[in-house]
Amino acid sequence: NCAAVITASLLLSERFPSITERSIRSALRSCSVPGRMQLLSSHPPVLFDPAHNLQAIESLYVTVSERFPGQNVTWFLSFMTDKEPDLLLSKLKAMGAEQIVYCILDDKRAYKPSDGPFDAIVRASDIASIAKIIASRETLSVFSGSFRLYETAVHAAGFLLDSRSDPAMLN
Repeated sequence: NCAAVITASLLLSERFPSITERSIRSALRSCSVPGRMQLLSSHPPVLFDPAHNLQAIESLYVTVSERFPGQNVTWFLSFMTDKEPDLLLSKLKAMGAEQIVYCILDDKRAYKPSDGPFDAIVRASDIASIAKIIASRETLSVFSGSFRLYETAVHAAGFLLDSRSDPAMLN
């Protein structure tokens, strides 16, 4: 995506002299894309990245391992059926992912397993259950597999924040 923006900007700079290499670099430095390696909560740590293909899942696993060395990770995943979910799950397991919670999205394209290598299978809309799983583990929680899981991750992180002032929310 950045390459396309840079190319378009360079082409437009011929017509618009205010678009310079410096302005392009400045814009890219200040740019952020919500949902890309986004830390939604630090206590407990909740991270979102929509990795949904083999290369992205591999890269995410390596990045999480490097940025959070020695940290146990619970993976909250949801995939679309056209994204080869069995391949992505087996790759994560082969790389060392041990704790996987599968979140079923209310989407006709969503992969909806009845069993598998999961610690739990929950509905993505069941924010309270997801927050309880996060709160019960001393791990980094990584939500991934689809942009459609972003809202669930944001709400779960918010639920955890709210539960600090009212711990009964997690009962």
